[in-house]
Amino acid sequence: MAKARAEGESIREIAQQENVDPKTIQNDLKKSEKQRTKKQEEIPNYEHDSGQQRLKTNQKTEENGISGVDPSTPEKKSENTPIIGRDGKTYSATRKRKVSQPLFEDREVMDAIGKLMRLFDKRAGVFGKSAGHEACRKALNDVLIKFEQWRHA
Repeated sequence: MAKARAEGESIREIAQQENVDPKTIQNDLKKSEKQRTKKQEEIPNYEHDSGQQRLKTNQKTEENGISGVDPSTPEKKSENTPIIGRDGKTYSATRKRKVSQPLFEDREVMDAIGKLMRLFDKRAGVFGKSAGHEACRKALNDVLIKFEQWRHA
């Protein structure tokens, strides 16, 4: 399965060959990647010794037949290796990243303050302008100024 993926087959194609759900293949590939990463972390370091590279390990040395590398680990292909989809078209192996949405839209606050101001004016149009109307407009204007200060802080 990992070999087929390394050769450029899509998860969907592998799932179809194995007669399983594509999510199963995804999960299995994640598990095998974790195991492969763990094995790579266990690979001992090399140290320079009398002009030769010797394997430094708690186990046997390379001379005794243990190299510390799993030969069955598939070689990773570059990210630019194309993948052929079910439709026969060639696709990039890496997905394009979506542009993320901002965490908060200040414009929504500005719109809400403006809407509230218009509602106060509409009410004043029905019941007449008074000191209360002017006090509300002034208070909203102060809120708007404070929000702008906070926004640019």
